[in-house]
This record gives sequence, structure tokens and C-alpha cells, in this order.
Amino acid sequence: MSDPNSRSLINCLGVIGGQMAGAEIENKVYERFYASLTLFLFDPITDQRLFLKTGESLVEFIFERQSDSTNGKWICLGWLEDEYEEWESLVSFTDQ
Repeated sequence: MSDPNSRSLINCLGVIGGQMAGAEIENKVYERFYASLTLFLFDPITDQRLFLKTGESLVEFIFERQSDSTNGKWICLGWLEDEYEEWESLVSFTDQ
């Protein structure tokens, strides 16, 4: 049982999405399943979203699997900037 007075080291909020994507190469269609997981990290004391000094504000992971394969893999793209300012209004953990 956890101590209700203890604080986590970090709070996080995630968004996940996925889709099939295909490409035609030499009259043959190759399909892949893609998913992305975007994580936003927050300081548990100030409740504010964490940013790197260089401006990156989210951690991105992608999952890729060929349609004819049972195995896929997760790839961490690391810290990224919110280049389209899609998540600009998400400033604190309580904003969710």
C-alpha cells in the first residue's frame, strides 16, 4: 500500500493514436500499422509542464508493425518540440 502523503517523482499525461498506412512499390501494396504515444511530463510540486531549456516539451514514441508480421517494435524519438503548437494550451497537469 502506498503512502497517501508521498509524492511521485513526476506526473505524466499521454495521448495515443494509430492507423494503417500503405505504400505501393512496383505494383505491390505494403501496409504497416503505426501508433504514436505522446507523453507530457509535469512537475508534481508546481503542477507545471516540463520543458527542456532548448524548447522541447514532449516525449514521443512510435510503434511500427508490417501487416504480414506478428512482431512490431516501439521506437523512442526522444524529446521533441510541439512544432504545430497543438498542445500549447496544456500548461499544467490540472489542465487536462
